[in-house]
Amino acid sequence: MRWDREFATEMRVAKEYGIPHSVLLDRWDEEDRAKAIAFMIHEAQTCSRCGTQPWEWDEEEGGSKFAYYPRERICRGCEVKDYIQEDKSKSKKTGLYVELVPNNAY
Repeated sequence: MRWDREFATEMRVAKEYGIPHSVLLDRWDEEDRAKAIAFMIHEAQTCSRCGTQPWEWDEEEGGSKFAYYPRERICRGCEVKDYIQEDKSKSKKTGLYVELVPNNAY
């Protein structure tokens, strides 16, 4: 894998779609494989925190240093989780986390 980037990428695509590598090669035409690989590369280059791509900020690549502006938003779900998590963090329990469970009583 270390020496064959194409094979490694194909294996990542196969893993992502939950199919054997042979199925990817035998049943997917070349165009579909190329699309899947391009999408995987695109996703890998996307920042996991802000969701942007480096080129979007790079003027030399057609982007702009003003590509986005920050806007504050409050997610009520995160707000509730943070409040409960903060309260629970005062306890000595380890591994404790808060999940949101749908309340079907509304």
